[in-house]
Amino acid sequence: MAAAMDTNTPQAQWSLELLGRISGKYTHYQGIPLANSLNELLQQWMMCKPTKSLIEVSTECFAAISCFPTAIITRVLMCGLKDFCQHSKKSPDNEMMSEEKIPKMGSVVGILGHLASKHSQDIRMALMKLFEDSLQTDSDVIKMTTVPFLIHLASMSNMLLHVLTTNLVKACNFLGMVVLLIMRTENGALHVLNFLLDTASPLQISDISDSCDESLNQEVKDTCAIIVTQVSEVFKLLSRSSLTYSLQAQWKSFIPLITHDSREVAILTLRILNEIGVPKNLTMDAVLQLCSSLVLFFFQILDTSDSKIAFSMFKVCHQCVHNICGQSYIQCILIRFIIEGVFNQDHVTRNKLFVTDLLRICSHQQQKPEVAMEMDMEHQQTPPSKNHQLILSEDLCRMVGSLLTELSTPDVLYNNRFWPEEESIRMTVERDLQVWKCFDNNPVIWDIMELYGGNSLAMCRCSPVLKSITAALMNHFESCREELASNSPKQMTAACRLVRCLGKSCLLPEPLKFVSELFPLVTSYEAFLLLLTVWRYMKENPPTEDPEEARRRGNNSVYDLVSQFL
Repeated sequence: MAAAMDTNTPQAQWSLELLGRISGKYTHYQGIPLANSLNELLQQWMMCKPTKSLIEVSTECFAAISCFPTAIITRVLMCGLKDFCQHSKKSPDNEMMSEEKIPKMGSVVGILGHLASKHSQDIRMALMKLFEDSLQTDSDVIKMTTVPFLIHLASMSNMLLHVLTTNLVKACNFLGMVVLLIMRTENGALHVLNFLLDTASPLQISDISDSCDESLNQEVKDTCAIIVTQVSEVFKLLSRSSLTYSLQAQWKSFIPLITHDSREVAILTLRILNEIGVPKNLTMDAVLQLCSSLVLFFFQILDTSDSKIAFSMFKVCHQCVHNICGQSYIQCILIRFIIEGVFNQDHVTRNKLFVTDLLRICSHQQQKPEVAMEMDMEHQQTPPSKNHQLILSEDLCRMVGSLLTELSTPDVLYNNRFWPEEESIRMTVERDLQVWKCFDNNPVIWDIMELYGGNSLAMCRCSPVLKSITAALMNHFESCREELASNSPKQMTAACRLVRCLGKSCLLPEPLKFVSELFPLVTSYEAFLLLLTVWRYMKENPPTEDPEEARRRGNNSVYDLVSQFL
């Protein structure tokens, strides 16, 4: 410490030099216990009256010349840097030097550690000043050794590591410098990128991952994730065939980053996947991981209050979903995850139109159409094309209808497509109310029903749900004390949506499919009678999975319909 101080008073110089000679001469003498820390060493010397007096003299001198703690910290660092420079010349191979090779490094770390409890901010400022001065000095030796010196200090002290990885990294924009260096690297960039991908993701699938330290904390992994996304953001990188191939080969490493805590990282990750593409032949494990991550990201969109941010997130999610929905089994998995997520949400209030938009993309059949259904133009945001039909596979239709029934109904006891006598609704009041509350609490489920309402196969599988909602509405309007049906807006709107679903799917013929236009004009009891007519028709003509039969019923003439009730 005496060597580190350039004191301005004879007393201070004398006391420090004498303390240095005594401590250097007698510290390792036999009989003096070894100290594990600077605090223990100070306690030992404070027990000796002569050295205690010298320490007190030094303290008074420091206080008188106002050099504590800034001057002390600065001089200690300069002393350590000087010693580091001298020993660096003796190690031409630039190997990591131990504490034994640099004797004063241990003392520097010990002194700074002792002062850190009360003077951490002064240590931060001194480290920053040391670094900034090294950039402006004319000494090539100082320029070359200051950063290695700081790194060596950080390797010996967690406290100094924390200071250097916060203040210094932020001040110097090291992240941007790393990205720039990777972009300019001609040889070895492939290995660097592979290492970053493996470190950023827990799904380490390459041979390089074996060399990654499993003890790396989450902050290191997050930093690697940010570097990868920022590197890939510069799309010049993708023009290099070797790096493009590396990204494609490591595409699974991006999956965990889709649900990263940082929204920017997640968005850039999807942009990378959209740019490099996802392989066509995927294992089921990879499909499940990718689909679940995409759906989790999608529900983050629904919780985003800023509409501009939400749209930018939906745009990249929409594109990624579109790219992977070329096969029906992937479509079914995505749709199941989305619909299950909607039912698990208490109430979807923000960005509801995104739900039907994404389901429409997931549902569209790219190959030869198996089942065509009328597209719900009310929820369509994009300009309509000449073909206003949503093309679905038969497996997907069955899955959607069965899933909606499974999630909406409390049990499977009455889950069949047949509609019984209207008197039976007295026995299923509780069950019907549960189904009604499911739709009433989360109206976006109605949007999903209407999206698939143009398909008779899907609506046939939803028959138990439609039956329960019809029964709940009939019970309400029959006993309602309000004169007009419009005085019960929730129930009136639900009745209109119910009849539209039955009409679009051709489960109701042309005269009955238009009764939804009457609900705002009739009394409550007349609304009950209209629903009773619908019920009786559905009882006599149970929903069918045969599209041809459904279309035949939908084209029935008015006289054919009336004759059924004469």
